[in-house]
Amino acid sequence: MRDIRKVAVLGAGTTGARIAAHLANASVPSLLLDIIPKTLTPDEQAKGLGLDSPQVRNRPARAGLDSALKLTRLLLLPVRTLPFRKGEQLSGGL
Repeated sequence: MRDIRKVAVLGAGTTGARIAAHLANASVPSLLLDIIPKTLTPDEQAKGLGLDSPQVRNRPARAGLDSALKLTRLLLLPVRTLPFRKGEQLSGGL
């Protein structure tokens, strides 16, 4: 069996970002790669950023990781308990 010492994940979309996050949680160094944006967003233009700015170049990877983190936080929220009256049974979901 071979040891995996580092990994490159191609594509920072929903799946790629989550794969990279799982690898990071397993202490596997990983690179998250995606295409470089060809245009600036209005917000980036207002900040005076250029296409060569790291903030712009990392936009796809950052968006994928932010999405994965939001889902992780959502899944870790405590489950609500639904109140019910004596004699009633809880049925269905939340």
